[in-house]
Amino acid sequence: MFDFIDFGNSKIEFNVKRSKRKTLGISVYPSGEVEVTAPEHAGILRIKELVQKRAAWILEQKRLSQFTPLPEPTRQLVSGESYYYLGRQLRLKVFEANYDSVELLDDRLIINCTFPEEREIKVALLKKWYAVKAQNLFTERIQFHSARLSQEDIGFTIKKMNKCWGEYHPSNKLIVLNVELIVAPLECIDYVIIHELCHALCLNHGSDFYNLLANRLLNWENLKNKLETYSNGLSGLYTYEGSTN
Repeated sequence: MFDFIDFGNSKIEFNVKRSKRKTLGISVYPSGEVEVTAPEHAGILRIKELVQKRAAWILEQKRLSQFTPLPEPTRQLVSGESYYYLGRQLRLKVFEANYDSVELLDDRLIINCTFPEEREIKVALLKKWYAVKAQNLFTERIQFHSARLSQEDIGFTIKKMNKCWGEYHPSNKLIVLNVELIVAPLECIDYVIIHELCHALCLNHGSDFYNLLANRLLNWENLKNKLETYSNGLSGLYTYEGSTN
């Protein structure tokens, strides 16, 4: 039996599975499906009360499940491969040169390399290019939004993360952004930054948090869904023969 509850601006749909167990239990599967295992005698109002009580936890688990990247062939960094940057699809072009550099020219991502057959060299060049772009842009956007929202005491850093686009660390008032967020459109990057700035005021994903987020960003749900279409990030670039560095 399928049912749902409303939580802030979100609707949580769930399937009820009856069993001989004496207590209610909630599972969130990697697909994002929510299942409530309930005793045969449990009424739907009692079940909804439990889902409402655990709604913030459920939404967080669904958010994490949506970030799971799909398997992607290992990037070989050869001409013709496709990469994303700020929502734009770019075609890679590799040239042999007497210097090493990465350049963006129209819809092409150009690697000039002294040893174009050496994949590790090209990987290092491209990782550095993405990291510099991310550092510069994220700094600019965080400064803009933190000033606009009067939260200028928030610090930030970037790193490679496997499970989320961003985190807020209340102990040192620090936002951490995933370097791979640079593949997404600017409006999605702004959504993640505003999301994490909201966490500086509301740590948990409760109704107060979602009310604050909706007040600051009316279309946050659309941007969240749009962002997840980029969940592969740069996975083929960061994975090679078992390496995850």
